[in-house]
Amino acid sequence: MAAERILVVDDDAESLSLIGSVLERQGYSISKAYNGLMALDRARTDAPALIILDIMMPDMDGFEVARQIRSSPATAHIPIIMFTAKGMTEDKITGFEVGADDYLTKPTHPAELLARVKSVMARSTTPRISKSASSTVKQGSIVVFVGAKGGSGTTTLALNIATAMALSNKAAKIILAEFCPGQGVLGLLLNVPTDKGLSHILKQEHPDLSFQYLEERLVPQSSGVQLFLSSSQPSPSDNRLTPKLAVKLADALATPGAVLLIDMGSGLNEHKRWLLPFAGQTVVIVEPERVAVLRAKQMLGEIKQMGIDSTRLSAVLINRTPTEHTVPPEQIRDALQVPLLAAIAPAPDLAIESMASGVPLIMLHPDSLPAAQIIKLSEVLLERLKATGSYAASV
Repeated sequence: MAAERILVVDDDAESLSLIGSVLERQGYSISKAYNGLMALDRARTDAPALIILDIMMPDMDGFEVARQIRSSPATAHIPIIMFTAKGMTEDKITGFEVGADDYLTKPTHPAELLARVKSVMARSTTPRISKSASSTVKQGSIVVFVGAKGGSGTTTLALNIATAMALSNKAAKIILAEFCPGQGVLGLLLNVPTDKGLSHILKQEHPDLSFQYLEERLVPQSSGVQLFLSSSQPSPSDNRLTPKLAVKLADALATPGAVLLIDMGSGLNEHKRWLLPFAGQTVVIVEPERVAVLRAKQMLGEIKQMGIDSTRLSAVLINRTPTEHTVPPEQIRDALQVPLLAAIAPAPDLAIESMASGVPLIMLHPDSLPAAQIIKLSEVLLERLKATGSYAASV
């Protein structure tokens, strides 16, 4: 089924790119227009299912664009969301008078924008004209790993999942990134330097965020995984990882056909919340103990309130130190209300040996039970990406 096309109209190139990226990550096809005349032309030729329309543009403002869209039989049926910095009550009234279906003021959280898009499109009952066009290469997929609490094994799992994906298909581009400035762990686990990655970018006043430049900052591993690392040493430049920069980095690293896995550590903060709408899959790591389960439940509740589709959420249970007080998997699944994709068996000796050698567990002990479980989990994640339309390459 072809992705629904959304026309985004904004004379600010940065806003246009950011909005387009947010929507593309959710599987929509994007048309772009930089002014009112171009918007009217694209509305006629591209048959969009929705138009997101800025107001303040030089040649023709968004109000006039909306009037003309509504006055033409060919475009009158297309839903319109006004998305603008003009937040006065009279502006909103004018927007609705000229035919807007919704009105949203900048800046707003990507999750709210997505929720408004879904709501407006769900309310629209007019059949959409599907324009046949040759398929384009999708942007790469993003899988986010976030721990319910610190020390849950999030980084170790992300590393082994990435390794399993790379080993299963040598032609695939698998990138594992840490977005944890000053708290990086991967470099320590693998005994590799971390000064090329995120810390290098954050020290630049105006960093180059092209994939070609970022590719030079990646550290290749023998498995085929390419690492974009965070330093383990805090730095004054760490606070430069703003939500906007985090989104731009993720968008640049998720080159077409690739899988970008992001280790976000534990808990949620502002830049993590901005990244989550971009993820094809968000995996919450939880241990089978009461506090971890409660924190995972709270975290998933917050993520769901952001409007993120439940098909993009899951959990993985990591059994590190089993005791008689361990919470059963069935109880955890019922509490979290998301698929529990795997319950990784405890293997403390193998984990310690892996850390000591700087080699991922699935390479050091490929025939072990945890390795088999992780390999299966990597396959499940790829299947979930494909099922949600988040991954087009054949891995």
